[in-house]
Amino acid sequence: MHMPDALARASTASTLAEIDAVFRDLAEAIGGCAWAYADIALLPDQPGEYVAACRDTIPEDFQKTYVQNKCFFIDPCIRRAYIGSNLFTWSQLAEWRMGHARGNLPDRHGASVMRLAFDHGFSDGIVIPLHGDTADIRPSCALLSVFLDSYAQDDVDPSIRAWLPVVSQAAHTRLGEIMPERLGAIRRVADLSDRERDILGWAAQGYTAEETATGLTISARTVEKHLQIAMQKLGAAHKAHAVALALSRGLISL
Repeated sequence: MHMPDALARASTASTLAEIDAVFRDLAEAIGGCAWAYADIALLPDQPGEYVAACRDTIPEDFQKTYVQNKCFFIDPCIRRAYIGSNLFTWSQLAEWRMGHARGNLPDRHGASVMRLAFDHGFSDGIVIPLHGDTADIRPSCALLSVFLDSYAQDDVDPSIRAWLPVVSQAAHTRLGEIMPERLGAIRRVADLSDRERDILGWAAQGYTAEETATGLTISARTVEKHLQIAMQKLGAAHKAHAVALALSRGLISL
């Protein structure tokens, strides 16, 4: 695969099929048997919105189980992609090792996502975090995950490995430009209620849930509930991330 050509194709793509072809070629270049692109800021509260958030070639039954179980909230690959920009493999994650271990897993644990992948014949994967503009009309983070039917090797051609983030980022950026419906979806995700904005505003100033509850004359449990809803709407991995996204999008101010 000639990576400069792939970059040119990604940068000038005008259809979803052309974007998919770039992702497919990247996956094949590193021995992948499937791939999934996920726009983390758009990951849905309802399974019906899944297609708007993702492009993939994973088996339909895998996709259906993943969405129905809302695995995007516990997926360790998504969590890792939020906090770093370097390419990584599934096998670098503690949840990958736990998923391989025998025995039951705790409810809603990230290792269950890894085990789901193993059950569908995938042994490992390579994940490319895609961070972009955090303005109101752009996603904050996405990733491209390439699924492997064997363990990830360190012998991926260094020249290909170096190009993977560059080409993937170009495809991610172009995808945002050719899918105008994504803009409305992002605005829906970021449509916080007044109470959610208030609570994030208190969090931005360093107040705890208990202190916020006292200030707003509500219970700490109610504060935590609103925080969780706000995090889901923003596609945030944790409270601090939700605050950062809300600030960057002008939804709250200090």
